[in-house]
Amino acid sequence: MQSESKKKLTAIKLICLLLILFLIFLYFDYTIISPVISYVDRAIDATNIDFINIGEMTEGTVISQSFTWSGYITSFQIPFATFVRDNYGLFSVELLIDNNLVFSEILSFSDLYDNTFVEFHLATPPLIVSGEIAELIISTIHGEPGSSVTTFVTVNSMVPGYALYINDLYQENSNLLFKIYGLADNTFVRTSFWRFAILLGVCIIFILFLLERTKVKPELIFVIFAGVIGFTYLFVIPPLSVPDEFSHIRTSYWYSNLIMGHPGNSIRVTDLDFGGFAGFHYHPRLMNYRILYESFLEPSQAGGTYFQQRPSSEPSYLYFISAFGITLARVLRLGTIPLLLMGSLFNLVFYIAVVYFAIKIIPFGKMIMFVVALLPMSIQQAASFSPDMMINALAFFFIAYILFLAYSKESVTIKDCILVIVLIALIAPTKGGVYLPLFLLCFFIPKTKLTYLQKINVKNKVLSYFSRNSFYFLVILVMLASFAVFAYYRIEVASTQDRAGQGGLSTYTLSYILSNPFSFIIIIINTLVQGSTFYFESTIGSFMGHLSIPIRKILVYAYLVLITITAIKPEKSLSLTRNDKLISIFIVLSSFGLTLVAMFLGWTPEGDEAIRGVQGRYFKPVIPLLLIACMNSKIEIKANLDKAIILSVCILQLLTVLNIFEVVINR
Repeated sequence: MQSESKKKLTAIKLICLLLILFLIFLYFDYTIISPVISYVDRAIDATNIDFINIGEMTEGTVISQSFTWSGYITSFQIPFATFVRDNYGLFSVELLIDNNLVFSEILSFSDLYDNTFVEFHLATPPLIVSGEIAELIISTIHGEPGSSVTTFVTVNSMVPGYALYINDLYQENSNLLFKIYGLADNTFVRTSFWRFAILLGVCIIFILFLLERTKVKPELIFVIFAGVIGFTYLFVIPPLSVPDEFSHIRTSYWYSNLIMGHPGNSIRVTDLDFGGFAGFHYHPRLMNYRILYESFLEPSQAGGTYFQQRPSSEPSYLYFISAFGITLARVLRLGTIPLLLMGSLFNLVFYIAVVYFAIKIIPFGKMIMFVVALLPMSIQQAASFSPDMMINALAFFFIAYILFLAYSKESVTIKDCILVIVLIALIAPTKGGVYLPLFLLCFFIPKTKLTYLQKINVKNKVLSYFSRNSFYFLVILVMLASFAVFAYYRIEVASTQDRAGQGGLSTYTLSYILSNPFSFIIIIINTLVQGSTFYFESTIGSFMGHLSIPIRKILVYAYLVLITITAIKPEKSLSLTRNDKLISIFIVLSSFGLTLVAMFLGWTPEGDEAIRGVQGRYFKPVIPLLLIACMNSKIEIKANLDKAIILSVCILQLLTVLNIFEVVINR
């Protein structure tokens, strides 16, 4: 009887959840998707794009810009500059669709204003179907040197399928600066939305079913949901949208070349098309989704090579997983977009696999690891080319493995020690060594558990001391050696590249800290006062993509409440000892401090009163350790909150995806 009533209760819960999800999706479709179906779209926007003028448009100058579009074109805009003088001459502007003239207008130089867009309206908006090529042609009919105007082209920003010619000369990695307005066929937005809505909805309902019917382990739920939500992130946060991802993609491609036996410093031009999406790697918008949707199945084409230096100085192994993904895409001759998605997908699968074992073996704090690993920022970095994926995965597993050895396993074998040392060697050099303090976790392991050391019998007291503590000495030695080797390598790589991000300004030095300790402390205080809220929120994921996709505060703080509950929730199993808690807090504070110092020395120009470049994601690897150190052992909560926490994470991630989707399609 009880079994039947439980089944009925489960069925009611599933039906209610299904109804709630359906109403959420229906409301989103009606209020967010419907207005976008006939939304005025833009092809290229001057916002956040570097551009230069082409020089005077003297007589005979011909500028030809081809582009693709899907839908009606109602108007377009082109900027011109007068050099702040009176100019006299004539030029024509024409729009062709598949070589058929659909618009033409002649203008006078004297009618133009300096640095102003000129708008051209089409009385009868032409329809461009997928596959047709449109072309804008600007021709100077009359214009003398010293009395002509100019227009602008983008710098190192090119949209795939677009081509710019000036006087019959192809302009590589450049487009005419222009804007296109029209009634685009955006029905693909609704189609895409409902596909992912159904996928996420079915996943969440299935997870509730598992939670109600069986005693499911959190690591299994993690694999299921992280796989589905991570796959969704691959598309809702388009390629090149994550911070520094263009550099990470080029680095992965560099290693892919080595795997395939090609010159490491070359990239096929067709595969480099991803570098030309105007604003694609900074501010994703509806056009990015259109490109993903329409160009997904386009195969790769033959092309030349683009030579480059290896662009990243991070340890090479951080890029191996994505490099294998790129290599597979190249072997299968997939197009540019599948190539990008394949590299990110391989990273995601690796992250899920490593975190699965971390959650499985950690003796306590399983829900802490579960929630932190599924935060929006965690999944975004995992489903991208960012080396943060591997750093987070290795750090999570290292924390879990040390706690497993210290609190769960009866004796520590040589194999265990080797694995710990390997993990230390992999983690130590990342991000300039800011996670070096994690090696202190090894001191959680009691010497009494190192049974293999008890078999060593040395009479000399000094040698006996070193032999009994050989594991700890070896950990320190390997950590320092690994850091030193990669630090030297970073210096060598950096010496062959231009320093990015500072506009050529010199940054603070270590000698400044040593000679001006009080000034440095003031800068640290200023940094914490100005940015503490941002660091705190961005650790969760308050701004996604290249810090350009804001997430609603209510969602961010809902995640915070959930994290707090996991930390104060009592556990029946063990918890950290007092000494281990103190060591954990010291590790977290040390990593935080080293991060500030690293950004102070590497990214902060001299004269700045606060440290630049610090983001919350840099603290992600030590967040589980901080929360485990704060775990409650006094507050008594009788109810089992694990199911509620798991379901809450799933719902919050669903709402986060809707939030991201809404922001992007309304740009």
